[in-house]
Amino acid sequence: MSDERPEITVDTLRERGFLHPERSLHNLEALTRAFGFPQLHAWLELSLEAEDPDLALNGLEHALVSLPPEEIDLARRPRCLARLVRLAGVSEQLARFAVEHLEWLDRLTLTRDRAEDVRPRPPEDLLDSAQLARWHRRELVRVCLAEIYGAFDVAETARALSAIADMTLATVLAREGEGGPPIAVVAMGKWGGLELNYSSDIDLFF
Repeated sequence: MSDERPEITVDTLRERGFLHPERSLHNLEALTRAFGFPQLHAWLELSLEAEDPDLALNGLEHALVSLPPEEIDLARRPRCLARLVRLAGVSEQLARFAVEHLEWLDRLTLTRDRAEDVRPRPPEDLLDSAQLARWHRRELVRVCLAEIYGAFDVAETARALSAIADMTLATVLAREGEGGPPIAVVAMGKWGGLELNYSSDIDLFF
């Protein structure tokens, strides 16, 4: 079925507030070629809901176009697609990870009255380094989406990110320190004050 709405051009995107309309038009066309659904206008409208529409389209293209469309089946997952776009509008890296976990992404509860459902969850097992890194990225996606959709305010987001740091270190210590002498870890700075943000390092001493 053809799209009879006006053609989207660089000028169209500039008028809609895009700061990098040439690149964003390329992103839109690449997404439409790869998936066919949603069509060009649908991708555009979704991107305008993101915090940074230019970043959303660029991140989404990079996260999606290398994957077989039949494996993603975004046409049947409108909520999942909307979440991916919003996530790509703040972090291409997290969007890339979320693409690998679409079923989980679709099931997430992201409302303030159910904020407890999106708080970080500790690893169930003593994971190896690669598994722990995947767990860490999944929890970052969980917290980031909770903030985007209003389930967390700024203070709750900082506490959740600090909790992820707690759980990460606790898992490593439990795995590597078994049978060793007792050890104390003191969290410093923003971590110690439960004020971590997404780009924070963690300061500590043993």
